[in-house]
Amino acid sequence: MNQFTIVLADTDEHYVAQLEKRFIETCQDRANIIIITEEEYLDFFFSTPQNIDILVIQEDLCHYTFDEHSIASIFILTEHISDSPETQPPKIYKYTSVKEIYNEIFNGSALKNFHNMLEANTAKSIVVYSPIGGIGKTFTAIGLSVALAKAHMRVLFLSAEPLQTFAFFLTDPKYLDTSLINQFSAQNNPDAQDPGHSIGHELFDYLLPFPEAASSFAVKLENYQQYMQNIKESGKYDFIVLDLPADFSQDKSAMMAYCDKTVLLLGQHPLEVFKFERFLGNIDCSNTEKFIFLCNKYDGKAKNNILNSSIRTKIAISDYIPKLTLNQTELNIAWFTNCRYFEKLTYMLL
Repeated sequence: MNQFTIVLADTDEHYVAQLEKRFIETCQDRANIIIITEEEYLDFFFSTPQNIDILVIQEDLCHYTFDEHSIASIFILTEHISDSPETQPPKIYKYTSVKEIYNEIFNGSALKNFHNMLEANTAKSIVVYSPIGGIGKTFTAIGLSVALAKAHMRVLFLSAEPLQTFAFFLTDPKYLDTSLINQFSAQNNPDAQDPGHSIGHELFDYLLPFPEAASSFAVKLENYQQYMQNIKESGKYDFIVLDLPADFSQDKSAMMAYCDKTVLLLGQHPLEVFKFERFLGNIDCSNTEKFIFLCNKYDGKAKNNILNSSIRTKIAISDYIPKLTLNQTELNIAWFTNCRYFEKLTYMLL
């Protein structure tokens, strides 16, 4: 599990203990909270590069060069109330209530999203789908899972593909034992409450791929839905990302209706545009909160046929993911951690 790193630095031990208690109560084991109350130790701490998500520091201690470190958000605790415009980093009057200080720290969009995720305690389900074969669904679903995990979310990736090939991206691919597949397809899915050996882990967790085609084990899409529901109720994950097969059917439409968010991929070339137009005629995508549209494998030098189609009047495309030229032998989870194309999509989902 990825942890959110929070550093609370103040020489008043009693004061910082109250702030620490508030963070522990809310973040529980999702955060690594570092308390620093001695200036000498603070010197030692910042003598080496640090990777910090939130730094809350006493104003008198702010003589360090934080540019040398990776710090997402800095908040300065000050003893003086100021009417001046907002400063950067933001200053917080330290003698207000601990609750107000906590709320002010989590007032920013990214931090607020993290806070809301902690409070919700129920996984959001995201389905990645396209009626266009080869448009990059699995690539996108894996990239999204990595980006969410990097944002300190607990992520479970599921593949509903008949032939599950996502093991290509894994560091040490293993396959699901037949007995565990039988548990997965059982009516009550007992394995969902205690996944055990059926779950693999990279930056995110994933249901181990089937060793043979899913049809060989009589696994249906409704089994995935029941499994996802049990996983949601377990409270073990923040997000469930489902990679859905390209063929369109009633059960896939039902799965999109069930999931909290649906990421739909389209392409710019004539046949891809035609297929997506036909798809839009069979599903209601008017809920802009639920549906996110991405044009994948976009080539800026080629004609964008979307612009001359009915698609542009029906949906809003959130982003264009460029066509990447890369060595496929380098495509692994480590490569995805350095790929920034899915970060914007992550912010849409948080």
